[in-house]
Amino acid sequence: MDYTLYYRQVGISEDLDYNKHHSHDDAIEIIQILSGTGRILLGDRLGTFKPGDLYIIDSNVIHSTAPDLPESYERNKLLFNKMLLLRLLNQKVPASLTRYCSNTENQTLSELFTSVSEKLNADEPPLLILSDILKLLNFCFYNPDEHFVTSKSLSAEVMDYIGQNLSGELSLDSIAKVMHISKYYLCHCFKKETGLTLGTYIHTMRFLLAKQLLVSTNDTIASIAVRIGFNDTAAFSKAFIQENKMAPTAYRSIYRQ
Repeated sequence: MDYTLYYRQVGISEDLDYNKHHSHDDAIEIIQILSGTGRILLGDRLGTFKPGDLYIIDSNVIHSTAPDLPESYERNKLLFNKMLLLRLLNQKVPASLTRYCSNTENQTLSELFTSVSEKLNADEPPLLILSDILKLLNFCFYNPDEHFVTSKSLSAEVMDYIGQNLSGELSLDSIAKVMHISKYYLCHCFKKETGLTLGTYIHTMRFLLAKQLLVSTNDTIASIAVRIGFNDTAAFSKAFIQENKMAPTAYRSIYRQ
C-alpha cells in the first residue's frame, strides 16, 4: 500500500504503536490537529501543538505526541510512501521534507481528508483516491512553512546537547554533570516532558543518524559506527541488525534504490 489514512483519530491507546515514539523508513507522515493541546517531539525538537497545526514529518524522523487531555485529542493523519512521492514529483527535493504550519485553512484541509476517507469507504478506484491524496499533498507542501518554536525546557537543552555529541560519551552521569543537575531530576524531567527515557532517546537518535548516513553518504560502516559512538564495528553491526532486522549493508542497498 502506498498510502494509509487515519481519519479523525481520537484519543490515544498505549497498545497502539502510532501513539509511541517512532519513525518510518519509507513514509512521510502528515498530521492535522483538529482538537486538543499537548507536546510534540519532532526529531531533536520539542514543542507544543494546538488545533490548526499541520506537521509534515519526513522519513527517519523520530516523533510522538503527548496530549494534555487524551480524550480531547483529535487529528487526521496520512502516511504516504516517500519513493512514490519522489517519482511523482520527478524533481529534486529538499534534504528534509519536515515542515510545520500553524493556523492553516483547516476547513480546506479537512474537506480533502474527508473526501479521501469517503472514497476509501466506498471502495472507489485507486486513481480517484490518489487524485485526492495528491491534492492534499499539494496543499500541505505548498502551504507556507513556518519556524517550529522549540520548547525552552530542560529536555530541549538536553536534546540539543545530545544532537551535538552523538559520537561521544552520553552517559547519564556525563549529561547530568554538563546540565548541572542530579541524575534523578534529569531522568524524571526528560521522561515527563518527552515520554521517553533518556537512554531510549539517545539510542534512537544514534541509529536514525546511522540510517541517514548509510543512505546519503559513501562512508564506510566503520566510520558510521564511530560517528554514532561505537568504536567496535562488529558491535555496531550486531546492534543495527537487532534494531532493523537487517545488516547495515543490506539497509544501504535497499533504501538507496
